[in-house]
Amino acid sequence: MANPKCPRCGSANTARYLYGMPAFSEELEKKLNAGTVVLGGCMIHERQPRFLCNACKRSFGATAFTKDGSELIPLISSISFSVGGFFDGYTQIEFRRTAGGAEYAVSDRFTSSEVRTMPDKEWTELVDRLYNHLFLDDWKRRYVDEGVLDGTQWELTVQLDKKRKREYYGSNMYPAYWKRLNKLFQPYMTEAEIPMDDKGAEGE
Repeated sequence: MANPKCPRCGSANTARYLYGMPAFSEELEKKLNAGTVVLGGCMIHERQPRFLCNACKRSFGATAFTKDGSELIPLISSISFSVGGFFDGYTQIEFRRTAGGAEYAVSDRFTSSEVRTMPDKEWTELVDRLYNHLFLDDWKRRYVDEGVLDGTQWELTVQLDKKRKREYYGSNMYPAYWKRLNKLFQPYMTEAEIPMDDKGAEGE
């Protein structure tokens, strides 16, 4: 299985970290020489990254933590995503954590869907996709093309509590996992019969 592309620069030339004392073999040597595996050392802890980008030399894929050392994912209370533009309006979806899972609603400039519920397993899978497959914690916070006015803007906000949140914003520029982010939210848009403005190309 191919390694994931880098969430910072979009390169597909990435290596998987191998931690601990490796059992050297001809196959491992080939992977090391090909740059698909890199040795991470013998010390193993929960904040170690899983991958290294050979292009920009950034590591990524570590478990997300807050500044005070708490694991981030269990603290998430809501997730909101909007995309659109000044003239066409915005499409937005918002998820709010509940005791039994989550509830969510979709809206655009014309309509607002009813509040729907999702079980805990589905909420957990949604958050897992964001952080462990789309590597959200390794994204830049701003993606802005200063040379383009108006166009398409988007915003993704992960709320932890009343004071702490992670915000990601873009204007005519998109993260490496943009298409997969849209695909993640698309089923909820489709269920609400509200189309998503999914402009932008993966890797741009």
